[in-house]
Amino acid sequence: MYFIHTTLNMVHGRLHAKVCLVDDRFTLRIGELNYHHIVSYLTKQPPRTINYLWTAPEIIDAQTRLSREGDIFAVGLIVTSISSQEEPRRVQHPVGCLVDIPAYVPAEIRLLIERCASDDVQSRPSIQLVKRRFGQMEPLNGTKGNIVDRVFARYSTYTATLENAVRERSEELKRERMKCDEILQQMLPAFVLDKLRTSRIIPAEYFEESTIYFSDLVGFVSWVTLVSPWTVMKMLNLMMAVFDSQIAHYAVQKIESVGDSYMVSIVVVTQSGGSQLVFNLTPM
Repeated sequence: MYFIHTTLNMVHGRLHAKVCLVDDRFTLRIGELNYHHIVSYLTKQPPRTINYLWTAPEIIDAQTRLSREGDIFAVGLIVTSISSQEEPRRVQHPVGCLVDIPAYVPAEIRLLIERCASDDVQSRPSIQLVKRRFGQMEPLNGTKGNIVDRVFARYSTYTATLENAVRERSEELKRERMKCDEILQQMLPAFVLDKLRTSRIIPAEYFEESTIYFSDLVGFVSWVTLVSPWTVMKMLNLMMAVFDSQIAHYAVQKIESVGDSYMVSIVVVTQSGGSQLVFNLTPM
């Protein structure tokens, strides 16, 4: 816009966010320049299309023709859109500034927007002053350098934030998977879990011989009538926890635990696919 207003000594007239294009060198290119003249030349009529959001009110009311002040008004809306990362909103009953500026916009940028989008045409700054104010502003996040350096710094910040978020979600997923594996290990044999991780279909296996071990507490039914439910649950939980910690040292697989009963299957599946019995239950 500085080049258009100073070097070319022209007015854009249709400036809005969609005509601001950034090329592969991070250079801003402004499109639709001379749009009004081209349309008028081809149709022999003035263009009738007006973008009411980005057009200054004095131009909409047909009080003035296209002007540099109208372009500055559009610059204020574009700065608002960049700062808030959303489409600017016009104030319904304006007093002073004609655009709604979010509260989180920095004070220096807010002041510039208020002057560019002012309802007083004469108080709007020139493009030279706008350029000077941008040059005097402190870079975002303390980043020094030109616009390319700032863009890459912002991309780096965004990438770091995204990596941290992905890392946190990955750790959370890992913890949840470990919890799931712990529950499944109490329900299924290890070789079944391995097959579940690699395939959805687990074929049934047949074993020629197996040994089933049952445990039972003598006098449990009479004992529970003499103590509180909390005592019963505490004792059963302690007993089952001891059993669960011990069966890991033996070639047994927990089948179920109901009340005071604890049931395990004593079948060892070898790497060759066969099975063998474990008869010595005394240590366990």
